[in-house]
Amino acid sequence: MIRWTKWCDREEIRNLWHLRFSDSEPFIDWFFRERFSPDHSAVSIEDGRIVSSIQSYPVHIRIRDAILPCTIIAGVSTVPAYEGHGHMGRTMRFYMNGIGARGGAVVSYRPEIISMYSGFGHYPVSRTAYFHIDDPGSLAAETCAVPLDLRNNEAAIQACYFRFSRYYSGMISRSL
Repeated sequence: MIRWTKWCDREEIRNLWHLRFSDSEPFIDWFFRERFSPDHSAVSIEDGRIVSSIQSYPVHIRIRDAILPCTIIAGVSTVPAYEGHGHMGRTMRFYMNGIGARGGAVVSYRPEIISMYSGFGHYPVSRTAYFHIDDPGSLAAETCAVPLDLRNNEAAIQACYFRFSRYYSGMISRSL
């Protein structure tokens, strides 16, 4: 059975996320507290348990001069014992076919395994390179951050973001 996620699924999906991703406990706690959106996520159930899931959350994205409703896929995972049974493919088709009715005009994600998504008929829309900094402490702090009191500078930060992002497609349209 494939269906949209319910709030009562959150702990089981969180456990699957923990099993499949190497994220820290504080991040996982934050994600499932602040970003988990059952209305924008789907699961595959077999033998009475969630065996595959897609988690996404709603945002607005700028594409050229338009701001459109979007969902960002944050996690796609399957219980190892159920891999290769077609659960993710069916869950992805269900999700993609139904997310528009739930407010998503655009779906955005950064695939960890590009070949998996090409099997769903998805292809990259840009050439992208990812890099990892092994020792962020080696970067000079003054080149990486500007100390701000976020609570007292929200409007200035938002204005700066709008000035920066208005020239780029694919930027999240943020609000206070």
